[in-house]
Amino acid sequence: MATFKALIIPSNKRQDGTWNVKIRVTHHRKVRYLSTPFYVSQKQITRSYKIKDALLNDKLDEELSRLRLCVYEIGFAAEAMNVDGLIYHIKSKREEVSFTDYAKTKIDIIERDKMQALTAAAYRTALKSIIDFNNGDDIKFSLFSKKFVSDYYLWMLGRVSEKTAQKYIAVIKHLYNMACAELNDEDNGIIIVKYGCFDAIEIHKPSSENVRAFVDVSEMQAVIDVPYSGNILQDFAKDMFVFSFVCLGINIADIIRLEKSCYSDGIITYRRKKIERRAGNKSEIMIKVPEVARIIIDKYSSDKDYLIAFPNRKRIEYCARYIHDTFRRAGLESTNKRSDKGKSNYVFYSARHSMATFARNICGIDKATVHEMLNHASSKEFAMTDVYLRRDYSHLWEANDKLLSLFDWSFYLNQRKMYYES
Repeated sequence: MATFKALIIPSNKRQDGTWNVKIRVTHHRKVRYLSTPFYVSQKQITRSYKIKDALLNDKLDEELSRLRLCVYEIGFAAEAMNVDGLIYHIKSKREEVSFTDYAKTKIDIIERDKMQALTAAAYRTALKSIIDFNNGDDIKFSLFSKKFVSDYYLWMLGRVSEKTAQKYIAVIKHLYNMACAELNDEDNGIIIVKYGCFDAIEIHKPSSENVRAFVDVSEMQAVIDVPYSGNILQDFAKDMFVFSFVCLGINIADIIRLEKSCYSDGIITYRRKKIERRAGNKSEIMIKVPEVARIIIDKYSSDKDYLIAFPNRKRIEYCARYIHDTFRRAGLESTNKRSDKGKSNYVFYSARHSMATFARNICGIDKATVHEMLNHASSKEFAMTDVYLRRDYSHLWEANDKLLSLFDWSFYLNQRKMYYES
């Protein structure tokens, strides 16, 4: 059964020298804290941070009794709830439940996992969007309806691209569905979150056609041969794009995490960030670093801890933003930003897509090997077989050598000469 206790958290001292009184909720060995409207000064607490103000203690006792009564009214259903669901049920007894607060709580939980920092940031952006649509006001679950969601979607289409609007809708829908599963208790007639609000919006599935991959090797060659612009961030983006392509399509999120200890005897060993949580050791891969990548590593070797010295380690989107300059100067993207005429679908991720496409379609490398080159999670079909196999990466390195032989790397080989001569 849930327990409640009013207390002070010593580390939460405010600038004005007071503390907010919290109510600790413990349920199924999980702990959450509820804020109260009460604040105490040093004079109202003991040295051990216990509240000694008698009048305040009376008020807190009343609130604790009310909370216990709420749990009693919920009955046996409370035992089936997790601590977050219980808290929202309690809040629903006295006020409308806030989607904004619920979403922020869930995003905070996602953000605690450092591997999910980018996901949390994307969720916050989507949440900010729907809050802006609601004029910055708190969004209650009761506000959601098919019309509200449709109006929000149309409002977005006047401000962002359809693709971005679809992403935001997908995020909000995911958070909303989480609330449906967690806060509603149909068996006991408790429905806080309505169903079907997103039925009016069709979320497009990605096309089966890979439009991000280059059409042929001449486009990748054009990127390789584009002279440096003199802009540090633009030139860095080009080098990271090439680095990703020649190193089995390694993601930018993984490039930024590569420590110097990951690189030894010409081999990079790392675990892919995207699948590490669920795949563990199976997310590890070893890449034999081709000469072009070694040239790039030498060029950006000034960081004492990391293999690549990023201009700003917190802003990896610099690469995604500035790679378009390289595409434009390579003739792959329109120079007119206001017109879609001649504009490509290419993005930084095209390095990974193109590597896989060329390996399969031009070099004739079998799909299973391409799957391994991309370091995708193992399929269930081979899960048991993988238990018996000691991994050997030599066939991936041979496949990569075959792929890279399609290109003329003179631009980067000349960079090495210039690097040593200087």
